[in-house]
Amino acid sequence: SRVGAALSEVSDGDLATSVMLLGHRAFTAEEKQAVVEEVGSRAGRLSGDVLLSTAEALAQRNRQFVPGSVRSALAARLLEDKPGSPLRCGRAAAMLGGEGGQCRELLQSVSVDTMSEKELLLFPSAMAAAGLTDVEVFRKASRRFLSTIDTLEAHEVATFVLSCRKLSLEDDGAAVQWDELL
Repeated sequence: SRVGAALSEVSDGDLATSVMLLGHRAFTAEEKQAVVEEVGSRAGRLSGDVLLSTAEALAQRNRQFVPGSVRSALAARLLEDKPGSPLRCGRAAAMLGGEGGQCRELLQSVSVDTMSEKELLLFPSAMAAAGLTDVEVFRKASRRFLSTIDTLEAHEVATFVLSCRKLSLEDDGAAVQWDELL
């Protein structure tokens, strides 16, 4: 298509930006499909921040919208290249359906004590995506989150809390009463 031909000319960085804008209503269905197909054709050569930002943006998209082959190729590339922080990389790979053991291994290498506040906000969703159920690690993350809660925006608190509620941990006493915090 004309759109696909034009996309083949853009840089990897500009393609990553296009992926981040896919939710915008100005894109037609054909244009969205062309962007996803172009990502699929380049998945094997993307690396670093471009790979990570592209993968994170597509991981958020509707599964029907992004073919399994594109999701698998990006997840495999993430687990091979390991760009950026292990938490962001492992989370995106898990959300894209990457190999579970590798995603969990990457996320288990992350220290709750040293992660940034932004990473801490992503931690529950990363645990859920990778199927991690370590109650002690979750308790530690919850305590750290509560110690920084005064510095966070309301939407950040809500994001963390809602992610925590999606976790299926065996121990019901693993966390504070998230509903009260909301």
